[in-house]
Amino acid sequence: MSEVLQFYLSVAANTIVFVVTIGIVVGYFTNKNEEGHAVGTRSLRYYTTLSNVFSALVCGAFLFVELKNCTLCGVPFPHWLIVLKYISTATVTCTMLTVLFFLGPTQGYGVMLGGTSLFTHLIGPLLAILSFMLLENFDSISIKEAALGLIPTIIYSAVYLSQVIIFQEKDREGKVIKGWEDFYGFNRGGRWYVSLVVMNILYFGLLLVLRLIYNR
Repeated sequence: MSEVLQFYLSVAANTIVFVVTIGIVVGYFTNKNEEGHAVGTRSLRYYTTLSNVFSALVCGAFLFVELKNCTLCGVPFPHWLIVLKYISTATVTCTMLTVLFFLGPTQGYGVMLGGTSLFTHLIGPLLAILSFMLLENFDSISIKEAALGLIPTIIYSAVYLSQVIIFQEKDREGKVIKGWEDFYGFNRGGRWYVSLVVMNILYFGLLLVLRLIYNR
């Protein structure tokens, strides 16, 4: 692949991820649902939203450097930005794989891949993966940096489980009135600790696989 084509494809991928994701998130705060209310800050409870916003912001920063220098290969991208692109790509890859192999089978692919979810659960993650792995492969990721990639998911796991287990309160009808509903089903049967360990082990495995592919 020529450097010119590589540059334009990378710019296109980063632009799409940045613009479309920001548009979707803005829509969460402006578009009304069937009850006449915007989803608003409630959307920020979801790992999908947070991981896609993270990816979009990093893609935006990557795009800025690309357009400023009008080239891709040989550009002195800050290593910290490469690491952030790696970690953000891992988070949206986690989102995509969770949907394809867990949420899709348990909650329905129609729901998981319908509307804007098609982009946040599939198209956006794929663009982030392909651009980083195939078009922006000019650095290397260390094991320590791969371990740093665990931080976003560990933090989210702690917040999610505390909201579902510690702070959750229900009324007499079983409706959650405080904390969060267990919308990912990670506390089914009260086995939150299994979900916590398994998800983070699998996520670290994902980080290692992405590192291996990127460092090839």
